[in-house]
Amino acid sequence: MELKLNRLLAAFALAVLIATLWLLAWLRQNAAGELDRAAFNAASSLRREEILHGPGGDTLVRFRRVRTLMEQAARSPYIRNAVLTKIVNRREHPIYPIVWWADHREEWAKPLEGWRKEPLGDKAAPWGYLYLDLNRSTLTTINLSIGTVAVSVVLMLFALLARLLSQESSLKRTTIELNDRRRELIRLERLALGGQLAAGILHDVRKPILNIRHSLDDLNDALGDFASAATDLQNVRHQTMLFFQILQESRIEQFIQSDRAGEEFINIGPILDFSLNLVKYERRAVEVTRKDAAGIPPLLAHRYRLVQLFSNLVLNAYQAMKGQGRLKVESLAGEGPSVVVRITDSGPGIPPETIERIFDPFYTTKPEGEGTGLGLSICRMIVEEMGGTIAVESRPGGPTTFTVKLPVEHEKAEQ
Repeated sequence: MELKLNRLLAAFALAVLIATLWLLAWLRQNAAGELDRAAFNAASSLRREEILHGPGGDTLVRFRRVRTLMEQAARSPYIRNAVLTKIVNRREHPIYPIVWWADHREEWAKPLEGWRKEPLGDKAAPWGYLYLDLNRSTLTTINLSIGTVAVSVVLMLFALLARLLSQESSLKRTTIELNDRRRELIRLERLALGGQLAAGILHDVRKPILNIRHSLDDLNDALGDFASAATDLQNVRHQTMLFFQILQESRIEQFIQSDRAGEEFINIGPILDFSLNLVKYERRAVEVTRKDAAGIPPLLAHRYRLVQLFSNLVLNAYQAMKGQGRLKVESLAGEGPSVVVRITDSGPGIPPETIERIFDPFYTTKPEGEGTGLGLSICRMIVEEMGGTIAVESRPGGPTTFTVKLPVEHEKAEQ
């Protein structure tokens, strides 16, 4: 939000500078036009033949009229000074002000360099010239202002460009850091789930281990009776085999280290069954219903990611129902094409003020020490990385349904 506000403020400042530059350019054009009009008006009043030219020849000058017109021209705020010349015998002579000739003599034209020169009469054969020292202070001020604003615009553009490049570089670094942290969160979540699975395994193997202990006690008491001892030894053997079978079916070590697993074509049904079995230590008295529709296409995915996704959702459902209720896990073929999995529990439901945040990292409604707030955020991350969607529908009092939709990649499947 702050980044967006900074960009808006920078864009607004740039727009103000550009508008100011346009306004100054308009003022400059207007001021230049005023100077042109002042020079034109001063010269046009002297272009009448009865003032500098007439039947009397090229020496005709009506000095009184010239003086009046020159004084009127000098009243313009755009004219600081003016000199009028007359061409006599093909030579130019200053005739107003009279002192100009006296003060400058042969070099009278040198001080007029840079002044505006307006021809009087025919341009090919003028009667004389009007030199005007125009007041360009306003124009100069506007030019300086335009230059200052133009430099400001350029500097602003460079600053914006530098800021954008810096933000782009910072964004790339942040994206890399977020991806690293996301992978770390996934690893930590798997380790956390692995710990929960280990606790469930210990709960499941407790009875066989206790049975082994009792069998050994019976064996010790029956050492004198070889037939009885043989039966107890057989019981120990069966219980030991059951212990290793439970460890093999849990595959907890493979689950934690499954980053090395590659993508493969997977049927969703066995994945859901395995995920249910993986967290069965939390099931207790929950009634589970499984249903797979016909014609479900296989998914091209990492097996462990699907297991992590659905075991998390099932585990959350078990914990929400606290060992009592009904859980329905079903899969079907969706449009797109896609595979849709719905997990519905009869738990207490999710309040409206909570449902919008359940996928946020570290957000949990469980008591401290019972949840990390990462499970559902990891689920959403896995689904989004696979190009799918995850949604939840719930109301206070239940039921709650999580719907996962994962796309099927036909092109890869055909290869």
